[in-house]
Amino acid sequence: MDRILVMTGQHLLGEGLVYLLNAGNPGYEVSYCSSLEELSAAMIHAEFQAILLAEPTDGLLILSTIKRIRSIDNPPRIIVLPRRDTFSSPAHLCRLGVHAVLHFDCSPQELQHAVASTIEGRTYMSSTARQQLAAELCENDHFHIKLSYREFEIFSLLIRGYSIEQIARWVSISKKAVSTHKTAIQTCLHTHGLSGMVIYALKHRLLISQEQSGI
Repeated sequence: MDRILVMTGQHLLGEGLVYLLNAGNPGYEVSYCSSLEELSAAMIHAEFQAILLAEPTDGLLILSTIKRIRSIDNPPRIIVLPRRDTFSSPAHLCRLGVHAVLHFDCSPQELQHAVASTIEGRTYMSSTARQQLAAELCENDHFHIKLSYREFEIFSLLIRGYSIEQIARWVSISKKAVSTHKTAIQTCLHTHGLSGMVIYALKHRLLISQEQSGI
């Protein structure tokens, strides 16, 4: 029996995804966790064939979670289901080893198909994710795909207003190292200051403003 672990910060969403995946394939054993700590504990006690990261998981955890999953021996396959109004980049997700990328408004049938394909060893990307990936790879001003994993992670924190000191604690590096990464990020993105990075993120739909997202 294939084991699938769903991680999301919303309890009702987690229960709904567990029900949906169990209904789609009675051969699945689907469970749910809501934090990186619960995820780590679950992976210690059981072997999973796939892990579904469904936002709204804490958006700041998404990259760290992928890195944590990939660090174990024989890691499970990773499926990411990000919302349209959260920070995401199909190019970076693929570079980090994600096996399937959908969007939060995909149909239940598409999600079930993506999970089945992923467990069988194939990759899957929704049409919306493919369009975004093509734009990132083809348009000359999509400089963020050149950022390293660490730079991309720090960029995602900076544009959300976290201080250099907070980021240093989050990623376990020195404040000086964060400042060095910030300078490198601005150089890569051809931006000046935090406001320039935020404008860049909004322009490339990496971060939606409160007015746009309806918050």
